[in-house]
Parts: sequence; C-alpha cells; structure tokens
Amino acid sequence: MRELYLPLLTLHIGAGVTSLLTLVPPLVARKGGAWHRRVGLAFVAAMAVTAVSGLVIAGLWIAVPLAIKPPPSPEQAAAQVAGMRQFGCFLAYLGVLILQAVTSGMRAVAVGRRRAVHGALVDRAMAVFVLGTGAALAIAGICQGAS
Repeated sequence: MRELYLPLLTLHIGAGVTSLLTLVPPLVARKGGAWHRRVGLAFVAAMAVTAVSGLVIAGLWIAVPLAIKPPPSPEQAAAQVAGMRQFGCFLAYLGVLILQAVTSGMRAVAVGRRRAVHGALVDRAMAVFVLGTGAALAIAGICQGAS
C-alpha cells in the first residue's frame, strides 16, 4: 500500500506547492488578460489535483491506516488507528471544501461569460454535499467527544 501512498503524497505536495506559487499572479494581473487566465487555469488545475489526491490520501488513512503507517508497538495499534481515522475524516472534509471552492470559482467564470446559469443543479448539489459532509463531521465529533 505504501507503494501507492508515497507517490500519491508526492503528487499532492507538488500540486499544493504549485497552487501556492500560482496564487499571486492572477491576483495582481489585469483581470481577464491572457496572463491572468493562463496562470489562473494552472492554479485551478493544481488545486483540483491537490483536492482529489487529498481525498484519496484521506480515504487510505480511513480504510487502511496501519498499511500507511505501521504502529511503533502492537499495544499502540488501536489508538493509532482511531487517531488516523479521525484525522482522515477531517482531511477528507478539507478536500471537499477545496473541491467546492474550485467548482464554485469555475462556475462563477462560466456564469459571467453566459455559458452557464447561476443556481444550476451542480451549484445546489455542491452546496448540499458540503453541508452534508460538514454535518456528518460535526455529529461524529460530538459523538466521539461524548464517549
């Protein structure tokens, strides 16, 4: 499993660094200009790769935590599994938030260019998805704190 995890983690980090490096140019370039559009598209692509790879990494943390990070001792395995799964859920929610932000930004550009309608099904579906995953994470946190 680590054969999949380590290259995926490298891709995730590389995409995250790329998104940070491509964040500022579209903010300072003339809006709608060629430089703004090109670097902005690179930013969106890097953020999408960061979000998707982050979701896969979080899924691995939740599904097979001990295959990703073996425990230092057998006695610590149960606590490590619980911690990794909890943190994996949080990281998955961050991935959902990033995907929603990327989708929302691209939809805003499409609506502005009259290639899409504001409030379409995809807009509402993403809002419900973010709300549902946030509520699930909050309920899981409350239940975990109560036990």
